[in-house]
Amino acid sequence: MACRCQHRSHSNQAVGNCFPVPKNLPPEEAVWFAFAKIAFHGALSANHHPGDRVLVIGAGPIGQMALRWACAAGAQEIMVADPIEARLTLAKSGGATTILSMPLPEAREAILKANGGILPRVVVDSTGNAKVFETALGLVQDFGTLVVLGDTGHPGQQALTPDLITRGLHIVGAHDAHITPTWNNATISRLFFSLAVTGRFSLAGLITHRFSPKNCADAYLVANRDRASTMGLLFDWTSEPGRKK
Repeated sequence: MACRCQHRSHSNQAVGNCFPVPKNLPPEEAVWFAFAKIAFHGALSANHHPGDRVLVIGAGPIGQMALRWACAAGAQEIMVADPIEARLTLAKSGGATTILSMPLPEAREAILKANGGILPRVVVDSTGNAKVFETALGLVQDFGTLVVLGDTGHPGQQALTPDLITRGLHIVGAHDAHITPTWNNATISRLFFSLAVTGRFSLAGLITHRFSPKNCADAYLVANRDRASTMGLLFDWTSEPGRKK
């Protein structure tokens, strides 16, 4: 079973907050269900469809999930922009068709080249960086959609450009809290697990570090010090005395 327990090692949860994990899905892949759920709301807002052309800005955990939802939806071209090569390698293994490591303001020509001379219909900003927003507006095709999936915490720092009006763009926000009767923690988790267990949502290699819970301080040091080389940090509770493997 999987559940979200807000940074606790254990907790009592109502049955409705626990979601069955397929027996043949490795736990180290199943643990991505929470990040996948967050990014799923971005995919809903993007309204992906087969043959779509998508750019995901930022290849951290949320960006990795966002590009995989686009892949699962049948997108034809999935471009991923991030300055960190290790993240782009993971993006490529997850379904990205084009990876872009240059600074975002310089990426326009590479995006056009990879996309047949046109800009992507959907751009997903997963960075949470206010400065990215302005540049991202210039990378969406006319009448396309910019999905703001990363929360800056300071939305007043995000500046609109003339692209919004002159090119008829759509800006839509997506957030973990956007649950509905149709798409909620249970239904999204069930869809994610079904795609993951059949290989249609690739998760291999996303766990980059493993720690015993007793070494949790080391895990946080690594996360803060070596962000360029980290993606998923896993606490292995089976290594603790009295735990069954």
